[in-house]
Amino acid sequence: MIVLRGSVTNPLPTPLSKPQNSGVFFAEVRIDAERTPTMKRIFVARVLLRYMTVIMKSLYLGGLASLFFVTACAIETKVQQGRMALLYGDPNAAIVSFQSAVELDPDRFYFSVFPQGTWTYLGRAYYISGKYPEARQALERAISLHPDDSMAQLYLGLTLTQSGDRQRGLQEIESGMRGLHEWLDYVNQYAASSYGQYWDPTNEIRSEIKNSLAMISGKEIDGQKLIVRAEWIGMKMEEEIDIARQQESRDRSRRDESSGD
Repeated sequence: MIVLRGSVTNPLPTPLSKPQNSGVFFAEVRIDAERTPTMKRIFVARVLLRYMTVIMKSLYLGGLASLFFVTACAIETKVQQGRMALLYGDPNAAIVSFQSAVELDPDRFYFSVFPQGTWTYLGRAYYISGKYPEARQALERAISLHPDDSMAQLYLGLTLTQSGDRQRGLQEIESGMRGLHEWLDYVNQYAASSYGQYWDPTNEIRSEIKNSLAMISGKEIDGQKLIVRAEWIGMKMEEEIDIARQQESRDRSRRDESSGD
């Protein structure tokens, strides 16, 4: 009697599995050597090898998928924790959360409809806490990864202005404000029947952006007043993420209730 026995070790245990569940999987085929032709034994051996290969690939891909899912959830949690800390005035707690998000995935571009990178969030938290060198480094990294990140441009401009580089700071603030205004116009025009209608519906943010841009293009710029306006625009955009989401959710619930009656 010949016993063909093969084993496959899970090459990438999933983070959710217990250690003992990521061990060795066995496949075994018993063949009567005297009654089984040689070619048939070879065929069975090849089938067993193919079977083990398929198992190994499945385990590897499944482990990757699980790892990706768990990592994405962890990043989402850290970003949300950091956002809440920012909105409630605790930038130091926000820094801790955003640093964790950056460590998990430094290249991630966080989407809540309105896009921002994790480096942008970290840079904003540094800026609000008054740590301008760290803010500049994080925000420049954000822009190098995602050049169209308007919030990163806005806060880099604020950081540079507060650090004494007024000329470049004004350029970045202007660029960031124009990008935010264009984005709001875009979603209001092209997504008006869906989420776009919930973003800046009273035109409050865009009006403030227009006033600030007019100040920048004027002969005399009140630097401190511009900083206050730019900070208000940045925080208002962040608040709008939740306001728009909540209003959209309420409207959807009302529509569902109406259709069910």
